[in-house]
Amino acid sequence: ARLYGVATRRQREAESLAELGRHISQSLDPQEVKQQIVNSVRALFQTRVSALFRLDPDSDALLVLARSGEFGGVDPNLQLPHRAGLSGLAVSERRPVASSDILNDPRLSFTPEARADYERAPFRSALAVPLIIKEQVVGVLSVGDRLGRVFTDEEKQLAQAFADQAAMALENARLFEETTVRRRVAEALLDIGQAVGSTLKLKQVLKVIAQRTAQAINAERCALQLLRGEELVPVMGQFADGHSDPALWAKLKAMRTYKLEETPAHAQAIRTRRPVAVEDTTTSSLIPASWIETFGISSALVVPLVHQDQVIGTLVAERTGGPSLWRQEQINLAMAIANQAALALENARLFEESRRLVEDLKALTQELGVKNRELDTFVYTVSHDLKAPLVTLQGMAELLMDGYGQALDEQGQHFLDRLKANARQMEQLILDLLALSRIGREGHSAETVPLREVVDGVLLEWGGRIRAKGISVICHELPVLWGLRTQVDQVMSNLIGNAVKYSGEPAEPVIEIGAKDAAGEGGDAMVECYVRDNGIGIDPAYHEKVFEIFQRLKETESEGTGVGLAIVKKIVEGAGGRIWVESARGQGATFRFTWPKAPGAHRNESA
Repeated sequence: ARLYGVATRRQREAESLAELGRHISQSLDPQEVKQQIVNSVRALFQTRVSALFRLDPDSDALLVLARSGEFGGVDPNLQLPHRAGLSGLAVSERRPVASSDILNDPRLSFTPEARADYERAPFRSALAVPLIIKEQVVGVLSVGDRLGRVFTDEEKQLAQAFADQAAMALENARLFEETTVRRRVAEALLDIGQAVGSTLKLKQVLKVIAQRTAQAINAERCALQLLRGEELVPVMGQFADGHSDPALWAKLKAMRTYKLEETPAHAQAIRTRRPVAVEDTTTSSLIPASWIETFGISSALVVPLVHQDQVIGTLVAERTGGPSLWRQEQINLAMAIANQAALALENARLFEESRRLVEDLKALTQELGVKNRELDTFVYTVSHDLKAPLVTLQGMAELLMDGYGQALDEQGQHFLDRLKANARQMEQLILDLLALSRIGREGHSAETVPLREVVDGVLLEWGGRIRAKGISVICHELPVLWGLRTQVDQVMSNLIGNAVKYSGEPAEPVIEIGAKDAAGEGGDAMVECYVRDNGIGIDPAYHEKVFEIFQRLKETESEGTGVGLAIVKKIVEGAGGRIWVESARGQGATFRFTWPKAPGAHRNESA
């Protein structure tokens, strides 16, 4: 009969345990699971109270997660040191422990305040069981009853079995909650990322961020503020359900800006770069009373917006239905969204700045174009107007020479010759200025230009001077270029002409012309051409100046206006290339320039 009674009791306990397991496994909501655990264990052992504690790995303290029953004077938010009380003993010994009188148990010690609380409590006996997951103690489940109740070994074993089931249910709920939070984070960040990727319009991006944040963390509304010095500027506010309240937004916008010292919650979030959770605004000094009255805020969560280690604003989620707890997963989610929001805000700001810069650049480019056209027109007009009196001057000089040349002495004829030479120089200068002003306005289309044909024409033009000076010309294999033939002709004529004029008096004067393939900055096919001589050379200090207008070498007397290399530089750079000189005084000069190569160009095989 005794064994039958034991067997029957164990069967009932097993059935009850199985039923309790089903109850606590019906929900995956952490709060519901915790409350179901304490209710079930209290019903299982028919005790006055039950409590569930979490072992905090950081502080090594036991924190209350859920309670059932009337605890009298015991603090509802009681925290126990790791080794305090019966629950602390269960953690240390990693097994169920019980006491029929906890206040007089020699294994336990209490502070005077805790002892006073327990003396007023409706329970004095207790049973505490550790919650163990993967060999780690994560919490304690305890029950308390009247003074003198003795918990048997069988009850301890039953409590441990239930605790194992409870630990598994808690772990499942935790994993489910983590998965849910990650899903909500992913959904919110996906929506925000899509908004950022589809548009850079700041207002539209901020609207999505504010609404999705409110939805994700179970807030009624969300607002964003940008930091401007020591002030915050409200830029967006949205309700979670998407409805609008123009009157409320008007109140927020009426503030325009507000100083940080007026909003302690925002100031603290910006200073610490950590979220600030206010669960009850009526008992906190972090939210101004005027805000509580104006906007009806009962609880708030303020998160800093940080980009590249700089706080650029705040995100605030608000609730109005009374005090409420901001759970850690909600705070973490708000932080994750805030990081994305800060990036979106900065991208939108950079886009807006870039757009303004582009518009300013367009305006400046247009203005520069107008000025250049005005300058070209001025040069053309002045040059054209100067030609009329110059022609008259040349004609009068010729008439004077023809009619009165015999009457002039040697000095008079010298003066007249100088006058005619300067008139010719002036005419050439006007022609060069006109050529410079026309560059880029030829009105012709680019074409393939065989460089060898251009060089042959230039050499024919300068043939008399080349033969008179005894200059040897070496012309290597030359490619086909892509551009305006007249411009290529001007470039080569100036460079070869300079090589002839500044050849000096070497024993064997030589001019060498060649080219090789090169790559442009964008990877385009280019050709590097060069004209080399062994003449007087150029001091390195003047390598840049020779390309400026009216700059000529003073080392030799030679005709020229000082405009030729300026023309060459403008043509080459306009075609997308660059020009430079390699030289030293008395060691000749090599002028090199790059030029676009014709699509599918081939080298001229003629010698």
